[in-house]
Amino acid sequence: MKSIYSTIILALVCQSLLNSQRSSLAAERVIEGAIVDADKRPIPSVKIVIYDDNNPSQDPIHLTTDAAGAFQATLPFRDFAFFVRSPDSYEEIGGLRFSRSRSDIKSPHVDSSVNGDNVKLIVTLQRPFNILFQLDDARSRRPVTNAALFFKEDQESWENSLEGEPGSTSPWSLYQVLKEGKIEFRERTSKIMENADILVLATGYQPLRVKLNEKLVRGKTLEKRLELVPLPKLGVTIITPEGQPAVGAVFDPISPDETLDDEEYSELFRFKDRIKGVLDIAATTNAQGTVQFEYPAFGERLSYRLRHPTGYAEFNVRNLKTSRDSIIQHRIELNRYATIRGKYLPKIGPNENLELYRILGDRMTRVDPAIPVSVDQNGNFDIRQLLAGWYVLAHRIHYGGRDGRANSVVLVAFDRIRIVEGQVVELVLGMDGRSARGRLILPADYRFEDHQFEISMDPDIECPDYPRPSPGIMNERELIAWWDAYWNSEVGRRFADCRVRNVHTVVSNDGTLYFPFVRPGTYRITRVLSTGNLNSPLSLPETKFTIPDDGNRQPFELGEIRILKK
Repeated sequence: MKSIYSTIILALVCQSLLNSQRSSLAAERVIEGAIVDADKRPIPSVKIVIYDDNNPSQDPIHLTTDAAGAFQATLPFRDFAFFVRSPDSYEEIGGLRFSRSRSDIKSPHVDSSVNGDNVKLIVTLQRPFNILFQLDDARSRRPVTNAALFFKEDQESWENSLEGEPGSTSPWSLYQVLKEGKIEFRERTSKIMENADILVLATGYQPLRVKLNEKLVRGKTLEKRLELVPLPKLGVTIITPEGQPAVGAVFDPISPDETLDDEEYSELFRFKDRIKGVLDIAATTNAQGTVQFEYPAFGERLSYRLRHPTGYAEFNVRNLKTSRDSIIQHRIELNRYATIRGKYLPKIGPNENLELYRILGDRMTRVDPAIPVSVDQNGNFDIRQLLAGWYVLAHRIHYGGRDGRANSVVLVAFDRIRIVEGQVVELVLGMDGRSARGRLILPADYRFEDHQFEISMDPDIECPDYPRPSPGIMNERELIAWWDAYWNSEVGRRFADCRVRNVHTVVSNDGTLYFPFVRPGTYRITRVLSTGNLNSPLSLPETKFTIPDDGNRQPFELGEIRILKK
């Protein structure tokens, strides 16, 4: 009997090993093929990278084609993503995927066939379109070196066709100009070039925008000469608000986003870190407060801000006269900075801080990084050297991560503030509300240590839809006028009230929650977010609170807020 049991166990073990081996073999796939050019000639030394499409974090398999352009490998997985890192003289191919649900790869570059677990791929690499630009001064014929060239073609068509179709919906691409005034680039672009835009920005020259009408041939270089018209230098004398020369004043470019109406140059401005030599005015005023500088590359499409410890000013070259024969010296007087000071009554807890945001004329869009506000133990703050415009003060909390600052959320934002040059604004924040506290109760199998919960509370009123300007507005002046009319309307005032009454908080590890400031009114808990992986979806029962307008400054008790499983 013992012998029979041993035989049965041995048979089961052998069967298990056999099944495991079959499973392992079934998970493998053999891939082979070749990389060729458009004339079907093999391309050697091409780098190929293959990823497990179901486990991208796994180390990829690297291959290199041999002298016959061939490659072969046994993959330990069946679904794969295929990338060709082709030589410089050919275009790359990436993102080709093969899975159980598909028997071939849908790409005009690839011929594929399948025989059981074997996949054969013939990949055709295309020669790129080469363009060589020579940038010259239109008067001296010397190379222009301090320039940036932007190129835009119909990128959407690249996804569907080798050659593309007319149309220009793609974003701008940036190419730096070499010291000799030459720039060469390869574009995976259309042979139909009527919609290809070229924009050249060079310090000291008039911006140049042209259409590239020539038809390109793959593998051949189109040489094109562009002439830039030089512009005269500019001169300014900067005067402080006290009437003295502003020594050491510097120039900062103003993002086109601040003007609200120049979407194209806002897109170009995203390259600001790569084109600082073209974008910046690298000049500083001397002991007499004067400075001379080259005509800015962005021309009238970009304004600049003069900064000095005593004040600031904004200018655009459209307001400065120029002469080919001499440098006209212009006088610019600085505006005084503004100040916001006051007292913040709500409690600022650990990992919390008060922040100031400068916003656009629409009174919603931020234009600068947040300014941290230093608040003393009595709640006093003093924010100096502010530009004129609209501002918002907000109370933010940081949480999560090893340092407790991986995530953050604004707990409460206050009413918008408008300040003018030289104004000192005195504020007391938190007079019209009180704090609120409570406890979040989770289902029995959840722990606060495993999840970081964030709670939102909204006013229990019908809030208007998000405002959108009327179609057909053409410039910044019309846009600002539209926003001013909106915020002065009844619907605008209701929308603003909803925004300032929307409050948030982060739940502590013991389940306690604390809103530092809530205005009187009826509220409902609208959202509970978690940064951890939940075992099952949670539901939030309808929960409402009414905070009375009775002048009481003590924390309002929310009680227990129970979260249920769905």
